[in-house]
Amino acid sequence: MRRLDLEGVHNFRDIGGYESESGGFITRGRVFRADGLNRLTSRDVERVRGLGLRTVIDLRSTHEVESHGTFPVAAHPVDFHHIPTGDVTRKRPELPDVADDADVLRFSYLRMLESSVEQLRSAFTLVAQRSSEPLVYHCTAGKDRTGVLTMLILGCLGVSRHDIASDYALTAETLEESRAVLKTLYPEIAQVGNEWGHQYMMASYDTMDRLIGDVVDQYGTITNASLSLGVTPESIEQVRDNLLT
Repeated sequence: MRRLDLEGVHNFRDIGGYESESGGFITRGRVFRADGLNRLTSRDVERVRGLGLRTVIDLRSTHEVESHGTFPVAAHPVDFHHIPTGDVTRKRPELPDVADDADVLRFSYLRMLESSVEQLRSAFTLVAQRSSEPLVYHCTAGKDRTGVLTMLILGCLGVSRHDIASDYALTAETLEESRAVLKTLYPEIAQVGNEWGHQYMMASYDTMDRLIGDVVDQYGTITNASLSLGVTPESIEQVRDNLLT
């Protein structure tokens, strides 16, 4: 079981438990990914409190934070970091040769890797610090910005391409809840989805698998891609020391 059973948040889950190709497993209970933590209910806060969270990284835009609030720091004090990462899915990309639906988000994520270098580097560096754990990072649906950061982290930990793509695809299990939340609480985002079409709310294995293929073709490894973002070798070594068992 990876996903926490929460009332207001539907995609809060542990990234631990995967096997590393370099040996060992990713430790559970240290790093989590999630959707909008501004929607935590009082019951949810009590459940999350049991994780011992120390750090929250909010990848949403300044507009999203100002309009919808943040993690309830007053109810559960944490070290809160707002790292507004460009949500490239707000504008449908100009697409090159598109094989099928899975390619639409794939090209958006490639743009994110190019346009949010500083933000992804900063978030990765925080995740790498043992003093930050237990830690959770999140965006609105826990799919796009959160998914790209997760690819970088798990890739540097030596998790297989298959497992990284499978982890991304787990979000598909919560998309019905996410659609309902968007319609009710985020009409401006729901409108973007209407303009995109059904691809906007997809989370397919093929999308992440092809993205990893692009990254490997360009950089050789996900670790090299992370280094190209300015993530230091020391941070990569830290995240391995902290999370590999």
